[in-house]
Amino acid sequence: ARTVALKFPLPHQHLGSAVKQRFENEARSAGSLDHPNLCTIHEIGESEFGLFLAMPLYPGETLKEHLARAGTLEPGAALDIMMQLTQGLASAHVAGIVHRDLKPANVMLLPDGTVKVLDFGLAKIRDVELTASRTTLGTIGYVAPEQVRGESVDARTDLWAVGIMLYEALTGVQPFRGDHEVTVIHAVLNETQVRPSQVNPALSADVDRVIDSLLQKDPADRYQSANALLMDLDSLRRSAPLVARPRYRAPSRLLRRAFGSRTRSAAVVVSTLAIVVMAGTAWRVYARSAAASEAESPVRLSWTGDTTWISNSAELAAAVVPANAGRHVRLLAGEYELQQPLSVPDGMTLEGAGVMQFSSDSLPSGFTDDTRTTIRMAANVSGDFIALGRGTILQRLELVDLAGRSGNVISLVSRQAHDTISSTISHMVIVNPNPHTISPTGALGRALNFVTRNLNLGADPAPDSGSLVSARVVGVLVQSPGGGGGIFAFNFASNSRVVVHLSRSVIGGTNEFNGGVSRPDAVHDSEVAFTSVGNLFRNEWANPCAPAVIGWNMVGGSGAPIPLKLPETTRNRLVFHSTDDRIESFKIGVHATGSRHFFDSSLQAEPTYNHVDLKLIGTNITTPSCSDAGTADNSMGIPTFRSRDVSDLLLIGAWSEEDSLNAGSYNSVRAELRGVTGSGDRSNLFAHTASTSGRLPAYLSGVGNRLEIVGDSQRFANENRSIQPLPAMEYFLNSLLTREPDSKRIPISRANLPTRRTP
Repeated sequence: ARTVALKFPLPHQHLGSAVKQRFENEARSAGSLDHPNLCTIHEIGESEFGLFLAMPLYPGETLKEHLARAGTLEPGAALDIMMQLTQGLASAHVAGIVHRDLKPANVMLLPDGTVKVLDFGLAKIRDVELTASRTTLGTIGYVAPEQVRGESVDARTDLWAVGIMLYEALTGVQPFRGDHEVTVIHAVLNETQVRPSQVNPALSADVDRVIDSLLQKDPADRYQSANALLMDLDSLRRSAPLVARPRYRAPSRLLRRAFGSRTRSAAVVVSTLAIVVMAGTAWRVYARSAAASEAESPVRLSWTGDTTWISNSAELAAAVVPANAGRHVRLLAGEYELQQPLSVPDGMTLEGAGVMQFSSDSLPSGFTDDTRTTIRMAANVSGDFIALGRGTILQRLELVDLAGRSGNVISLVSRQAHDTISSTISHMVIVNPNPHTISPTGALGRALNFVTRNLNLGADPAPDSGSLVSARVVGVLVQSPGGGGGIFAFNFASNSRVVVHLSRSVIGGTNEFNGGVSRPDAVHDSEVAFTSVGNLFRNEWANPCAPAVIGWNMVGGSGAPIPLKLPETTRNRLVFHSTDDRIESFKIGVHATGSRHFFDSSLQAEPTYNHVDLKLIGTNITTPSCSDAGTADNSMGIPTFRSRDVSDLLLIGAWSEEDSLNAGSYNSVRAELRGVTGSGDRSNLFAHTASTSGRLPAYLSGVGNRLEIVGDSQRFANENRSIQPLPAMEYFLNSLLTREPDSKRIPISRANLPTRRTP
């Protein structure tokens, strides 16, 4: 009961059995497509008149009829049509189906503004070969050079036709014209179209660039996918800079003259098609020669205002230099190899063409293949892969570090005392294949490294005291399959701050945060402030029970875990606020301690007055079930912890790495947990002081070290789920405030902490 259109092959197209079968297969593939901009195929049938396709009978008119009536279109209207058309093509191309015969007669404009592409499945039976076909001049005008030469076709062949139609819609004429088929063929193969803006002065230079990229003779020089074209059509619509246009080398004026112009007579052109073939061969030889010549010459970048588009590693190295501070460098889709680490100068935006895909829970899952822009470290040289300067932006890139290399992937670090440095890192894929470790000079094997520095271990220059490092990270996917670190945020300088805001990202690997670390200069009055919203933190080692990798490893302040003689670490602070985060597959989900003491007093002074302010709202912690997990309590009822145990939460006011070390004094953790979900029965540990063997004896517990949990035990049990065992009543703030503290049990709160100076 539907009104349909029945389409038959033309009477002269006699279908042999092989062609008939191919037509049916193609039509069935096209019929499987389901997209609002593609015509539906209801049925493939056969009658006394031969095979037919049943399709909807759409109201409206074809683009051919519309252009015949309206002439040129306004840019906005033309771009809307081409974007819908290209969206339909993108869907078909992903399914492996190429139209092969796009033209205005196959584009339907419905009264509601919807664009429908017609006749998928029909092009193959036409076997478009110029020697014997009855193809009209109108169709020849949309045929790509590779079709003329009888070469294989792919998605880029359809994009050529989009370029012809966009040119015609904006100018009222086709770019390649002639009185005879052979003159049109010659123009398609050899001539360069007049720029659209020369025909219609109202058009912008970016319109010229997009159409020029669509109408390159060599498919390798065109847009490589419909998705890439869509990005630039959208940029044209918004009057924004182009982001996906490929780079190519235009033929010289001398070569174009050698190939002839459209003003030559048809008689010369039709003398032999061999001339066309020879010209095509000569063009390819010329292009290779020009490429080789350019490779040997110094790299020259083309800037439009403060923006350049680059397409190879040499151009990348030439662009990212101090002289280009404040400029915008765009990398086309492709792969770029580095032989040396890259330093992004102040104010620069380094942007790829990547289009991020997202999972059902709105987290990044990786770039689409045709837009991936990969920067790969190819040389085993030490140092941070990419070091960011002040006010930099890094986005839409994939960074792949070299396995076995010594360094971090992305670093934002202070460079001098009282420095202020900030960066935005968005929609990135970071592949970190190296394990995390600590060297005397700092952390290695981290994907994201945010640090105020002291690299010189007591020598000049002095630490970068009074500095501020600030980063905004959004929509980033970090992969650490080799046990590497995700995020490392530390102060190695006094009176300094590291501020990080992380949202909607997936972070693979262990994550470490420390308000201040003396190494070897004393660090005091410093702060790390970390805000995390809607992120997934996951352990990516194959066996989650094997490594002692920690989801969130948090310390208010400490010395370094290396045998150096260190002064006191004091009055440092970590503020960590989490909302709607997930921590998955780590043996220890959250380990928060006000301080850590690594070596006895002959090497390192005891830490004092360091603090962690921890707030977990809606956080979900999932730790694995491991067969060697320890129990929560021993026969004396005292919590124990061993490195092999599995824990959702380890919350300790002060921590000693050795059972014989004093924990220091007046270090604390204040924790607020609401809507937190744990993993059930685990070796959770809540203590004022502890070490790897459990609680410290009184003579090693120091003075005033505290764990404080906001609220009371009943509220905690009501507001959180599957946290077992629960903290004892003595740790809850409401209980502490009702007790008279003695000299060993002074509750430490924000009001008790000494006033700190901020940079």
